[in-house]
Amino acid sequence: AERCRPFMASSAQALSPQLIRELRFMAKPAPTVAAVLEATGILVGIPDAHLGVNRRRLLQDGLAERLAAFDPEAVTGLQVRRARKLVAGPAFEDEIIRGKNPAVAPLAVWCRAACGIAPTTAP
Repeated sequence: AERCRPFMASSAQALSPQLIRELRFMAKPAPTVAAVLEATGILVGIPDAHLGVNRRRLLQDGLAERLAAFDPEAVTGLQVRRARKLVAGPAFEDEIIRGKNPAVAPLAVWCRAACGIAPTTAP
């Protein structure tokens, strides 16, 4: 679990304001992007983050700081299971993410790492 923390920190730092802005203003994200946004939202407590209003809420100023301050103990078992299901899917394959939208790549890495440190038996 501790080996995941450096990936989470570097991913949070890689989220420049420009990348966040690019994701925020997408009219209709590709399914790959939507899956990554959904997993990120689930883990930080913003459900349905692939939908416009929630996507904007997720991608507000301070997202990098929220990701860096992630507390795996605050995540419920349901959140972990839902996020892990998305992370295990084809949308999280590196080649697909970089090909569809490189701006979402740091979030995908962060989600994988966060799922790696979240307790399996979360409440």
